[in-house]
Amino acid sequence: MPICAHAVTSVTLQLRWEPQFQFAGYYMAQAQGFYKEEGLDVKIVPGGPGVNMKEEVLSHRADFAIGNSGLALSFMQGVPLVLLADIFQRSAGVLITRPGYGKSIEILSQRNIALRALQDNPELYAIFNKQGILPGDLNKVLSINYPLEDFISGKADAIHAYLSNEPFYLNKRNVPFEVIDPINYGIDFYGDALFSRLDYVQKNSETVKRFTRASIKGWAYALANIPDTVDYLHQGPASKKDRAHLLFEAAVTKGLIMPDYVPIGHINPSRWEKIADTFKELGLAPINSKLDASFYFSYWSERGERFQYSILLGAFSALFLIVGGFVFWYRIVNIRLKASIQDKDELILKVEKVASFDSLTGLPNRRLFLDRLNQAIKWASRTSTFIAVVYIDLDRFKEVNDSLGHNGGDEFLKIIATRLASGLRESDTVARFGGDEFVVLLCNLSKPENVELIIQEFVRKITQATSIQGNILYPSASLGISIYPTDGDQAETLLKNSDQAMFAAKSQGTSNYYFFTQALQIKSSYRLKIATELREALQLQQFEMVYQPIVRLSDGRILHAESLIRWRLSSGEILMPSNFITIAEETGLIVEIGDWVFNEVLHFLQSIAHDDVSIAVNISPAQLNSPKHSALSWHEKIQEAKILPRRLVFEVTESMMMFKSHLVSSKIKILQQGGCLFSLDDFGTGYSSLASLKNLEFDFIKIDLQFIKELHRDARDKSLVSAMLAMAKGLGLQTIAEGVETVEQVRLLKEMGCDFAQGYYYSKPVSAEEFKDMLSKSNHD
Repeated sequence: MPICAHAVTSVTLQLRWEPQFQFAGYYMAQAQGFYKEEGLDVKIVPGGPGVNMKEEVLSHRADFAIGNSGLALSFMQGVPLVLLADIFQRSAGVLITRPGYGKSIEILSQRNIALRALQDNPELYAIFNKQGILPGDLNKVLSINYPLEDFISGKADAIHAYLSNEPFYLNKRNVPFEVIDPINYGIDFYGDALFSRLDYVQKNSETVKRFTRASIKGWAYALANIPDTVDYLHQGPASKKDRAHLLFEAAVTKGLIMPDYVPIGHINPSRWEKIADTFKELGLAPINSKLDASFYFSYWSERGERFQYSILLGAFSALFLIVGGFVFWYRIVNIRLKASIQDKDELILKVEKVASFDSLTGLPNRRLFLDRLNQAIKWASRTSTFIAVVYIDLDRFKEVNDSLGHNGGDEFLKIIATRLASGLRESDTVARFGGDEFVVLLCNLSKPENVELIIQEFVRKITQATSIQGNILYPSASLGISIYPTDGDQAETLLKNSDQAMFAAKSQGTSNYYFFTQALQIKSSYRLKIATELREALQLQQFEMVYQPIVRLSDGRILHAESLIRWRLSSGEILMPSNFITIAEETGLIVEIGDWVFNEVLHFLQSIAHDDVSIAVNISPAQLNSPKHSALSWHEKIQEAKILPRRLVFEVTESMMMFKSHLVSSKIKILQQGGCLFSLDDFGTGYSSLASLKNLEFDFIKIDLQFIKELHRDARDKSLVSAMLAMAKGLGLQTIAEGVETVEQVRLLKEMGCDFAQGYYYSKPVSAEEFKDMLSKSNHD
């Protein structure tokens, strides 16, 4: 029966916990319409503490639920549950211990361990049981539902944990730990498994098959499109979760489901029997209990096929008695077998399509692209031809999404995909890697020089004006190109090098393309080295803060200072921010570094007795755009430090306005409403100075040093500075002149009505103690 002929059936799925990537497959089956294709209307119910999935199913409040290896124990205890699909081939359950304890289970067994009840965490108790330590011998076990804080505080030396959860938070808080994984002790339990109750399966076998099929397609999609799936969850059902945590969880989940090695949903009865034996060894299940065929229901209809085969065998044995009956049954069995095999083949094709193609554009995804690239490399090696890999990143795509919404953004991506695919040869491939990233594979090139004409045609196609929802858009993109074999002879190398070239193109503006060079490789290696050392610098506390005084021109008093970071290497060499901040932004380390700077400035302000002195803190667009950064946390820390919020002035550059998003706006609003001040740095050098003043309520503007440098010699600079000061006064803003170096500049700035000045005329950046001395002298004088 075709899918469209199914009447719509309403079913309920009960999850184990709140929405997170652990349940991404079910949410994506719903979002991508896989349930709808199967004629199902699925209600997904979040779980949480106190929710018993088995009770929800047995009480008919849910038709399906997510369980774990404990399903086998329940079945052996007489509970009529049916296993439908093993989604997680490995359990996420582990023990987290303090460094050193993981080397000796015997010693650990005598320490404070936080575990749930034996029936809830059997795989962890089995670790000790394998070493001859019975569950009852663990007499210092603590019954704790969520013991992370007890581990951090030192109350517990080991805790039950999940690979996708506690390690993320411990890393975030820089707490050292070790992981004890049951699999290293021969205990190989399943993780999440889909199940139902026996009476429901018996009465609704087709519905069960359709639901399981669609769920597995949802998982195939989720694992093949992790960035898009994380975005969907973060913006929808899992909006309470940190996006970085969702990405971390996605990586762990993929390793537990193992889609590249085991078909999603695969059930291995012999492995379940070993799990059942473990339950018996732990004394949880009756010694004579077992898992029989009624425990399994495969959506492949394997049980039906086995039954049909047994009918066929019986018919053969009765051949001499009922030849006619045999022929009749043989025909029926063949029809059903063919239908079952066809159903299975069709589903495999559907799953493979979901796993290999982007659902939005229909283009190949990363997985299929890499496969084709590897094949192309082999062919090029045999035929001595060239290959080009073109990495394409759309410029300012986030602005399209922010202004037109996700539907408009999706339509935009489809248009670009169609343009890139049009005119390609049959041997070429264009793929979407997720978000606004596309990659093109150009094969059978007789010489590399031919690529540039193709690239120029790509740029021409991309930049054609586009109408979406009544708005005219002018797309642009940055393209990076690597060539086989000169730029690499491995797929990942070519892809990495084209990605590097794309970033080089993006740094030069919009609608640019760049060919990979060895100079880029050297630059990339340097950046990788700095990124690695930056992480070490945070741990080794190699950063220092210096402060450059800002003087009030009317009376020469120091009432303000700009905080500046320095990196003192182990060799004693000091690196300026220009040597590492950009790399910190690209790697995401800017958030941790920014938090460190913020905390240092808070401590410094606490050490200054003068409540009228404020400190400026530079913040980066990448810092505020990161979901890891918390403005609310900063606000709370200011309150805890008992610092007047107006003593903190956050300096942003005009480039911040180009990156301004809802996330940035909301964080700025939190800090402003908390009483912090804001200053617009490098005023006059950006593309939208006046728009910047309109879009954000600033307290200060800092006039860039390039206007101050020739102030006493260049009449145009003098006019420009005068106009900026007049405009700032009209808007009620205070003004700071940067780069002041001469007495003549000071005189002119006073005459024009500038409020503050900063520069080497007054002082270079100095240490915290030196600044305090200068402050004391300034206030005393």
